[in-house]
Amino acid sequence: MLVEPVWEISANNFDQMTEVEVANLTEEVISLGYPAGQVLLNELWQTSIGDLTLDETRFPTFKDTVDIIHRRGFRVTLTVLPFVSTESASFYETVRDGLLVNERGGEIPALTR
Repeated sequence: MLVEPVWEISANNFDQMTEVEVANLTEEVISLGYPAGQVLLNELWQTSIGDLTLDETRFPTFKDTVDIIHRRGFRVTLTVLPFVSTESASFYETVRDGLLVNERGGEIPALTR
């Protein structure tokens, strides 16, 4: 029996992960009669992966949306990955500050795909 399910939006790109989609998911779960549980937002909630900054374009009133989600009985969880996108502001900061693992014997960060 599901007591505390984890509900996740199946977003594969940044455009699919929006405040409206999060609110719609919780509304749909309730309308289908399932228990609330947790809403899990994958790493696409960020401006760029690794920035740990909420994308305010896609989540303009997120605090209000979270309040609504909480009133519906859900908790909200954000996924945080141990990776930093090379396109993020955090990448440049971490390279500058020497916080990344470097290639063996070098000063270049070890990158993966």
